[in-house]
Amino acid sequence: MPCMSQASVVFPHTTLLKEYGINCVVTHAADVPTTQYEEVMKTDKVDVAKLARSLRAGDIRPIYIREKENIDDRSVIRIRKTIQKQLSGYKAG
Repeated sequence: MPCMSQASVVFPHTTLLKEYGINCVVTHAADVPTTQYEEVMKTDKVDVAKLARSLRAGDIRPIYIREKENIDDRSVIRIRKTIQKQLSGYKAG
């Protein structure tokens, strides 16, 4: 099972993995237990080993990821609010 720490680029990937039937866990990086060695030796290899160990031990708390439809709905609402704010700046006359 893929496991990723949270970043804005992760969310589209999780949607794509889900479409292919691959279960994916996303977690906040600060929630992954870290040793002092892992703090000092910050490499991809060390991070992958840390995530794998934590996932195996059940120490990873996944974050909630909205369904694609909900994300699209929120985008429409944000755009609408932005347009309303821009239009309210114009005076009629």
